[in-house]
Amino acid sequence: MSLRAVGAFVAPIYTIKEIDIVENSLANIEDDIRQNVKWFIDTFKTIINSIENNVDNFNKFVIQQSDFYHEELMKMLANIQIGNSLSALNSAKELISKGDTGPLGTSNKGIYESIVDYIEEKHSIH
Repeated sequence: MSLRAVGAFVAPIYTIKEIDIVENSLANIEDDIRQNVKWFIDTFKTIINSIENNVDNFNKFVIQQSDFYHEELMKMLANIQIGNSLSALNSAKELISKGDTGPLGTSNKGIYESIVDYIEEKHSIH
């Protein structure tokens, strides 16, 4: 005996609707494509601008805060990202002069030393 015979499965009726196919000229199709591409580009630009503004706002927020995990490092990185490398460089050099090379690093160089190297190399400061 099959499952269908005992009513285990019931398939609903589905009516296939008739649709009209509209033929477009090549010019209309090209115009539609242009409009869609323009919309996509405009939307993409809006998203990118929003992301950039959010990153800038986040970095400014970080710089204004205090008493958080790896505060000095986070503020240096935020300053570098918003284009205030001189502030980051001065902070890193000040902490290094006090014997603090940062909470992270490689076997021979702390993160603050790497920040100094990065900024000096990027801006040709020596």
